[in-house]
Amino acid sequence: MRKGSYLGNSNGSTSPYDPYYYDTAEPMPFRLDPIGAGQFNIVAIGDANNPGAIGAGDNARQIRGDMTTKTGINQRTSWTIEPIDPSIDAITLTYPSNSVQVVTLPYAVSNIGAINDGVNTYAIHSQISATELALVKKDEFAAGEPFVMTIGDLTQYEDDHSNVDISIVLPASATAKADTVNGLVGVLSQRSVKGNGYGFIENAVLKVLAEDKSASIGSQSGYIVPSLIKAQEGEYNLILTTEGALGIKQIAGSNDALVNVYTIDGKLLKRNIKA
Repeated sequence: MRKGSYLGNSNGSTSPYDPYYYDTAEPMPFRLDPIGAGQFNIVAIGDANNPGAIGAGDNARQIRGDMTTKTGINQRTSWTIEPIDPSIDAITLTYPSNSVQVVTLPYAVSNIGAINDGVNTYAIHSQISATELALVKKDEFAAGEPFVMTIGDLTQYEDDHSNVDISIVLPASATAKADTVNGLVGVLSQRSVKGNGYGFIENAVLKVLAEDKSASIGSQSGYIVPSLIKAQEGEYNLILTTEGALGIKQIAGSNDALVNVYTIDGKLLKRNIKA
């Protein structure tokens, strides 16, 4: 799959319109049954929760397990297989213009900025304050290695933005495992995360999770765990300012009390701060 994972089992639901298939890092067997006109049924076998032909859902990202009787030609369970054009030398991904993104791809990438105008890629250099994250330019990333990518002028981002196609040289191999590099946690398949002070991108803004809150991290993206960041040697190239304090939690007290402020991993940051 495009996220570097396999098509896995369904959720096993017996409710109408509910049995969806999910992606997984572990392979699961499916059988191809020719049905004519160059079309196939893809049939879940083995330990499938919903045995039978899988079908396309109401949008391009849904694969359903409740259409097992609709197996004729030109049905939602009919699929075609087309070869990749051997002349293609790059793939295209789409991102919002004038934005910053955390990106994790299931294949190695290099020199994205060299072939895309206004695009730069970075690794985390250090956290220089509670609300500032320093980035250093980097051009090459291994399969599954997360990175930060800027597209255009970040000060010009708008909610009704246009999209930009980013070209990436056609990869030679893929992985189903995302890595964590200097506090940047890669995500290949969408997941929910919960962690006080974690950083994440929303609407092209670096935001911070509050205590007892969670955020949905999209596929081929990632998030930041500040306690895992170790300052790197040398100069940095870009500073991202956050909405909220990265990795900071304040010890509760009365409004008039003085409290101490600690990092998320328990290190004292400031003493006697008014609550």
